[in-house]
Formats: sequence, C-alpha cells, structure tokens
Amino acid sequence: MDKVIYYNEGPQHLKHVYLKIISPAWSYEPNDLWTFSFKGKMINAIMHDHKFQREFETGRIHFKKGDKILVDMVVEGRGKHKHYYIFRVYYK
Repeated sequence: MDKVIYYNEGPQHLKHVYLKIISPAWSYEPNDLWTFSFKGKMINAIMHDHKFQREFETGRIHFKKGDKILVDMVVEGRGKHKHYYIFRVYYK
C-alpha cells in the first residue's frame, strides 16, 4: 500500500490579485464556491467578503463571465491540494 504524503505550506496571503470570473456562486452558503481563472488555471474559491456577496445577490453589482475582480485572498496547501479563500473584493 502506497503512502500519500501531503506537504502543507503555511498560508499565503495575496493582496491585490486579479481573478477572471468563470462562474459566481448565486446564493450565499458557507462553502459555496466561485470559479475563477488565476495564473492560467481554473480555481474554486470560497467567498468570505459577505458585503460583496450581498451586493452581488441583490443586483447592486453587475458583471459577466470573463470580467476581472481585484481581491485579497489566502491560499492554503500545495499542488493539487490548494484551497482558496477570498477575504476582500475591491469594487466601486
């Protein structure tokens, strides 16, 4: 039986990162995932900016697939086992 070894690095705090929107989460549930393109790869991220999520759900913020948003996020894990958490979305 092979052992699977996961190397977990400490979380990376990324500020002012642009993400290309692929698919938003249309309702807020704690673990709903948004899909983005980041550094040429598709990622799924949990949205922790509750104000932004509410503004999106109520229609105060509009965007479409392919638009970019500027965020602060945390990346945990390594390789295929990364988890992405968005803590702030910058918007007008």
